[in-house]
Amino acid sequence: DGRLNIREQRVLELGCGLGIVGLACAKAGARAVTLTDYDPELLSACSQSIALNCLEQVTTLMLDWQQVSCGGPLPDLQTDLILGADIIYDEDHAKSVLGSIRRLLREGIGHEGILITGEPEKRQGVSELDKALCIPTVSEVVCSGESESLLWQVSLLPDVVDGRRHRLYRFSWR
Repeated sequence: DGRLNIREQRVLELGCGLGIVGLACAKAGARAVTLTDYDPELLSACSQSIALNCLEQVTTLMLDWQQVSCGGPLPDLQTDLILGADIIYDEDHAKSVLGSIRRLLREGIGHEGILITGEPEKRQGVSELDKALCIPTVSEVVCSGESESLLWQVSLLPDVVDGRRHRLYRFSWR
């Protein structure tokens, strides 16, 4: 049904922007949250939000998907859940986010990956993500498969927001 139980989970948010999703995870009971982005100004704003909300279990970390997906340095941490919410807009995003999730799971940094995206008809990057995973057209039924030891599952979220459907991708390593 699209709900995630994050209570007592260690969460790594990819492309956190202003950190809304990660901060919500912390407020909902996540044990630890690491907000990541490649923009230091956004991470600075996140640090201010963390302090204002007294969320001691939340930290920030600079992370560039392109570097991670191409073999660059990995963060020194362990997480239960790698989370990305509405971060895939163009083809480059699809390739680097998928490559980052694949590598973070393969290297044991995370146990499960979750992406929430818009529709491929409205976002070129989501269309490219589907192509990279060889995903057929997604209907109301859950679709799943495997790509180079990366197990994936995609489904449509039940709620329509502003006339648009959103997708939930789940990833794990074989």
